[in-house]
Amino acid sequence: MNTTQDISLDFLVAECKRSNRLAQKKVFDMYSSSVYSSALRITGNTMDAQDITQEAFIDAFNKIESFSGNGSFVGWLKRIAVNKSLNFVKRHRMYTSDLNENVNEEEESYEEPEYTIEMVNQAVQKLSDGYRMVFNLFAFEGYSHKEIADQLGITESTSKSQYNRAKARIRQLVTESLQHG
Repeated sequence: MNTTQDISLDFLVAECKRSNRLAQKKVFDMYSSSVYSSALRITGNTMDAQDITQEAFIDAFNKIESFSGNGSFVGWLKRIAVNKSLNFVKRHRMYTSDLNENVNEEEESYEEPEYTIEMVNQAVQKLSDGYRMVFNLFAFEGYSHKEIADQLGITESTSKSQYNRAKARIRQLVTESLQHG
């Protein structure tokens, strides 16, 4: 059974397919912050994330006929944004040096200190591009290591390694932040 929001979104998507500018604006207003957050987590730069958000919606509205309606519209839209973000980083930044390492590392087990969301977000933004992309794609966007490997042109084990290294680096940065008050 569809909820009111599902019916409303289905209606808005149908109207977007008819190039209804008011429906497009409503969809943008509803989902731009979510798309922006995804782009920001990957690019690490507010201006780049804003540009990518705009481009993702333009592409989505231009290609909305290809949305079949079988899956989640929001998932489809975020996939466009993630792909645009990844392509942007690939074009504009050199990240291969830290992605091409392939080290099998075991996670350390120890008592975690109390982290705030703000502390973790600041630490994530300090990660190298490669670590940040893999961490965000896995932890926030829900990609599998296989999907990440395919997207970034690395092996699945490298993706896992980069994710574990990113987590260790985040722990280190947050611990340092706690120690320095």
